[in-house]
Amino acid sequence: MPKTRGGSLEAQNAQLKKTLAERLLDVATLKEMLGNNFRSPVQGGDLWTAARQGIA
Repeated sequence: MPKTRGGSLEAQNAQLKKTLAERLLDVATLKEMLGNNFRSPVQGGDLWTAARQGIA
């Protein structure tokens, strides 16, 4: 039996929610691992600017 459009959207939504939860957990884990040991190489903490300038 083919999936209905609503069922397909529900399955896709569930997969996206799972992926988001995994990424949020990854971010939380990295923040926990880095703790206070992480310091931006640029005064003021703008890591993205540092990366664009080739500093980070």
